[in-house]
Amino acid sequence: MGGSLTQSAEELVLPPAIQAGLFGDERVLWVGRPGPSPLLEPFDALIVPWGLMWAAFTCLIVWFVGPDPGFFVPVSIPFVLIGLYLSFGRILLRRSRRGRTTYAVTTRRAFIAISARREVIREFDLRRSPSLESRARADGWGTLAFGVPMTPVYQRVWGGAALHTDFTFDNIANVNEVKAMASSAHFDQR
Repeated sequence: MGGSLTQSAEELVLPPAIQAGLFGDERVLWVGRPGPSPLLEPFDALIVPWGLMWAAFTCLIVWFVGPDPGFFVPVSIPFVLIGLYLSFGRILLRRSRRGRTTYAVTTRRAFIAISARREVIREFDLRRSPSLESRARADGWGTLAFGVPMTPVYQRVWGGAALHTDFTFDNIANVNEVKAMASSAHFDQR
């Protein structure tokens, strides 16, 4: 399931808010979106069962209270909703957000744009980035993280399995080529 590095203008357009904020000498090198991903991710194997147990335990307590629970039913509703969110809501929210996300790399910065009621634009200055880390599958899809180098303590605790920054391009095609573009933009600006 490989993907092309560039997409046609009909498929993907740079969000207007990013386009309007570009500097005069800044040009767009790459635009992309998160690709299709599995419904569940590894972390969900821990959270989904825990959320289901949370909701079930809350319902069980209400049931044991009996036919006249009084104030207990209204108080338990938020706890049931939290359990349902942990089980299903997070997954639906994540899928919806990925469908509204666009990534871009320019000669100076990396952008994450999430369209919603109001567009949220996050940017990362490539000149200040000491490292770029990528994790790629055999088919070329993967995650690119912008940030600081991983410390040896972090590597021991997490085994280097998780990328350590919240500014990531998740599940993009040809991740190593995008990394090379961002890296060359980083060094060209020095």
